[in-house]
Amino acid sequence: MLKILFSDIDGTLIPRPGVLSDPYQGVIAPDSIVGAEFSLRLNTGRPFDECRVLIGKLNITEPSIFDGGSAILDPRTGSALAVRYLDPAAINLIHAILHTTCHSAKYTWNGRLIQGWPPDNQRHRVTSLLIHSVESDATKVLKLDPHCSIEIVRLEQQSVIVARPHGITKGTLMEQALACTRGRTTGFVVGAGDSAADVPFLKLCDQPIVVDYGEQLSSALSGGPLPRILKPANGSRQCSELLRCAAELQRPESK
Repeated sequence: MLKILFSDIDGTLIPRPGVLSDPYQGVIAPDSIVGAEFSLRLNTGRPFDECRVLIGKLNITEPSIFDGGSAILDPRTGSALAVRYLDPAAINLIHAILHTTCHSAKYTWNGRLIQGWPPDNQRHRVTSLLIHSVESDATKVLKLDPHCSIEIVRLEQQSVIVARPHGITKGTLMEQALACTRGRTTGFVVGAGDSAADVPFLKLCDQPIVVDYGEQLSSALSGGPLPRILKPANGSRQCSELLRCAAELQRPESK
């Protein structure tokens, strides 16, 4: 039986920022811990470009979810298997509101993270938009809900505004991602995360693992399988402990 682990990156596979200067230092391929019938995949808010080093170090070859649920990509090539695009009208409106006050902007296009505002001829194929702006301006884009999903991450005097396709979560493309398993029957699906953004896909897994930073995700997962709780660890030990935990889990017996 093939066991699949869908894992978030930040705070889950690697410690949260500030714990390790090089977050990928020392991580090891999962097959050295768990064997050939274990498939590690990503379900991350990061674009593909930012994950290349980790993908290589962990030898991830199966289709994974990037951009907070907006895209399923082949990690070997970065080619798209399923994509939800941001509404160009939302990009135009955000640009009209913020282009004069933003400190910097980036967008993801074909899995690549590109500096600047997307040009007009690329706005129909953007999966996410990230804008650094002053906090007072960030609240203006919250009215865009009909056009896109907005997340605001506050950082000192700035806010990072993350715009994604409307209604997209990390759980939106899970069934399609599982259907992309290459030539093997899907068995036991484990999900691992550390924040509220991970709850939508953790609810769809046979067994959730929660890296506990005190955010009480267990209550958000009530009604499903009891999550396995892991404490954060330093450096590469967090990745190793997560993989070992997932490898040891067994499918709960039906009542």
